[in-house]
Amino acid sequence: LEPYRGRCFYVYHPAFGYFAKMLGLRQEAVELGGREVTPARLAEVIRKAREDKVRVFFAQPQFSPVSSRALERELGVRVVPADPLRENLIANFDYLAECLKNGFAASDGGQRDSGD
Repeated sequence: LEPYRGRCFYVYHPAFGYFAKMLGLRQEAVELGGREVTPARLAEVIRKAREDKVRVFFAQPQFSPVSSRALERELGVRVVPADPLRENLIANFDYLAECLKNGFAASDGGQRDSGD
């Protein structure tokens, strides 16, 4: 993921902070402070995700899929299940990295870049 350093990825709950920091990425979470997502917050995330040309959105199975479906519908993104509680941490990181690489490449029109 080196070509994508500095890029942002979107998640429902901010559970991947260490993963993001380890790779030089930023996570943008829909849910903040453990509170239910408001329509205003969801609208703000949709606006930012459009600006960031997001193509993949990570949703944890522990949370309601309602907001994820709204993002999928409004942005035309692919919602990818990402469970920070999976037992095999290394396999989970590999899965997330592959999904991120594909999502960043799709948002770049298939072209790699040096990040933001």
